[in-house]
Amino acid sequence: MTISYISELLTREEFFDKAFQKGKSKAYERLTKTALNNFDTFCQDKYGIQTDQIMKDLREEIKETQDVTKALKLLQDFVDWLAVDHPDLRTKGNQPIESKVPQAIRNYVSRARKFMKLCGGIKIDVEDYADYVVIPVDENDEEPEPLLKEELKLILDNITKPRRKASVMFMKDTASRILETMRMKKKYFDLSTDPITVNIPKSIVKGKTKKRTVFLSRETAPGIRQLLKNLEPEDLVFTDSVNEDTARSN
Repeated sequence: MTISYISELLTREEFFDKAFQKGKSKAYERLTKTALNNFDTFCQDKYGIQTDQIMKDLREEIKETQDVTKALKLLQDFVDWLAVDHPDLRTKGNQPIESKVPQAIRNYVSRARKFMKLCGGIKIDVEDYADYVVIPVDENDEEPEPLLKEELKLILDNITKPRRKASVMFMKDTASRILETMRMKKKYFDLSTDPITVNIPKSIVKGKTKKRTVFLSRETAPGIRQLLKNLEPEDLVFTDSVNEDTARSN
């Protein structure tokens, strides 16, 4: 018996929604959309065929041959395409498409691979992926230098949006990564203590090994208090919350 009323594959919108639910932020969803926009442009530029048709053709061939080599070749071609400039091609913002740094390439290809699995039904083994797909190595040997206090002040003085300024101040105090910061909810902040205590749960810490407890400086506290004033405990602090997103769609 075939259960035809339940689809095995996600639609694009379901794929983006899953990205939002995983990252708990619109920023994570936007990054996923950007990666897939680049994948679509690559497929059209490289093969002259739309992405969805390529997924369908690959799925049918793999079903017959049990060989994922062409799917791996597709991802490697995407890597190579991302690594060079495309001055004749334009982004949706009408900017020429430029080469991406190794970390961006890794992120984009990872999302393309996940799209192939969830929306195209094309599953690629972890070992096959590691053996076949080669991401460029970052050859920049220079160690990043920490910002001077004067440089940070100059950056902050030029940020006009209160939430963005507060997020930078928060990262300065806590050494939190961007994704961690975007996942911060009001309930993680304890305003009853002095200084303000922030309990970052294990679920959003990189590596998810243990929770972190950090404290905010007195110069950061006013901006954070202002942001938290009208939020519910489950609301995200530095990006659009799930509740806000749901409200807009209803």
